[in-house]
Amino acid sequence: MKVFKFGGASVRHADAVRNICHIIEQYPDETLVVVVSAMGKTTNALERLLALAHRGEALDPEWHALVEYHAQIVEDLFGEPREDLLDPWWKSLKERCAQAPSLPFNQAYDAIVSHGELISTHIIAAYLERREVSVAWSDAREYVHTDGVFRDGTVDWEETERNWKSLASDTSRRIIMTQGFIGSSPEGHPTTLGREGSDFSAAIIAACLDAESVTIWKDVPGILNADPKRFNETVQFDSLSYQEAAEMSYYGASVIHPKTIKPLATHRIPLYVRSFEDMSLPGTVIGDVEDISLPATYIVKDNQALIRFGLKEFTFVNEENLSRIFQVVDKLRIRIRMMQNSAISFSICIDNREDQVRSLLRELQSQFFISVHQSASLLTIKNYQEEDILRMKEGKEVLLEQKTERNFQMVYR
Repeated sequence: MKVFKFGGASVRHADAVRNICHIIEQYPDETLVVVVSAMGKTTNALERLLALAHRGEALDPEWHALVEYHAQIVEDLFGEPREDLLDPWWKSLKERCAQAPSLPFNQAYDAIVSHGELISTHIIAAYLERREVSVAWSDAREYVHTDGVFRDGTVDWEETERNWKSLASDTSRRIIMTQGFIGSSPEGHPTTLGREGSDFSAAIIAACLDAESVTIWKDVPGILNADPKRFNETVQFDSLSYQEAAEMSYYGASVIHPKTIKPLATHRIPLYVRSFEDMSLPGTVIGDVEDISLPATYIVKDNQALIRFGLKEFTFVNEENLSRIFQVVDKLRIRIRMMQNSAISFSICIDNREDQVRSLLRELQSQFFISVHQSASLLTIKNYQEEDILRMKEGKEVLLEQKTERNFQMVYR
């Protein structure tokens, strides 16, 4: 059994859907689990819809645009409107939006935003059936169980493995079509695994089923040492070790979700990153390989917040102060991307999520002087040379920097 994962760009319109179905059809003798994200920028659209719903405001024009976008894809694929295909999902989404004002924001988020993956996979499974491909649509909420923390659920591995093994043994279909990103709480509420969590979903399923491999189909030929949208010259990796790939994802490389590598490495399952635009290209394989003479890797994270904590009394930052900050960071489930300690201050760089920044300030402003630099960017250079650092600093206001033997990081504006 192999696991394929297709992201939003690979299913953004009808021709893209036809293309991934063509890819699937090239593996007629394989049993596949196909994990699919929401179509195009649907997750962003659902987040805007959520904001309106949670405030109790009118949903149009966001609602109309969302429905029309998917309706056009359906009509292009089937040659007719097929309202029956999506009407139940629109009804479900409307009900979730109506409930949103009475729910905590994160719970409402998971209930609403999870519809993107449910809708996309329903369309694609129906289109595969039309092409006479043996496919079973499966609701990931029934099979991926989490601890119930909304927007960042922790997987209940024992229950999830039992569920997936049961499904795989029961189905007679060659293809299992399911959703990335989503699961459910012990109470049965929808949960999500963190933004861009579909890669992690594929790894979860592969680990549970001891799959032969995982392939993530992307709009790039493989894993590159830099984002080609930002850098004119890039180098493709033919292979990477689990450790190097894990470090790259930890620092924010967008090709792979940070949680993806661990379950695959534990089960020694190779991960392939390949192009859905040209499947003849070999891509990049991540596995039990030795990293030799790696080029510098550049990773840029925009929309970051640099937060500095200073003591209100003229004393030094000590373990007690740091413990208090880390307790709050952990409680709010904030991911620290860079941190630095000095005698009288402590700085962290985090994703600039307004709700988290606001909550962090509320919890700690009585104990610390706090300054916040928002709209910052974080650059990480792995395997750097000194000339790489000098070149990347040109024309930038550096707010914070640090360097180890292999890695350099700076927060800048």
